[in-house]
Amino acid sequence: MSIQRPVALATLASQDRKLEIVNPSTSVQSSNQQTNNDFFLYYHDGSQSENITLTYTRGGSASLDLDLIIYKKDYIYLEDVYVAAGYNSSSIATQSRRIASLDGGAESVSMAGLATGWYLINVKVNVYNNNTTTGINGTASYTLTKNGVALCAKER
Repeated sequence: MSIQRPVALATLASQDRKLEIVNPSTSVQSSNQQTNNDFFLYYHDGSQSENITLTYTRGGSASLDLDLIIYKKDYIYLEDVYVAAGYNSSSIATQSRRIASLDGGAESVSMAGLATGWYLINVKVNVYNNNTTTGINGTASYTLTKNGVALCAKER
């Protein structure tokens, strides 16, 4: 299931989300914002001890790498091809983009130092330069937590 509009996050019972990736290309340079990304509208209360963690498991034929990106409220989406080229974006408040084989299925960011207000959480499949003979076909199930407490989507 893929979210196509921002939702507010609430502390509720744990619920796994799933991203499904189907891309027949053999050289992928960008991700599809509707199928390879989930977006969540999030209110940060200014707490200096707040950590957001993405924990995920992979399935299917591809070893998917999920990244956790926190955008400021008036964000401009930044594709992986630009990140790989060394571009930075002032729209990104904080991020964790570790390599899948090294991250152990988890990405985490600290919200310390960020102003009180609305942010956009982007759970994203990193597809840049993912060259395979079969394309990228697979799934990843994930859970978002804030300081160890599960966050899940609540329609707003």
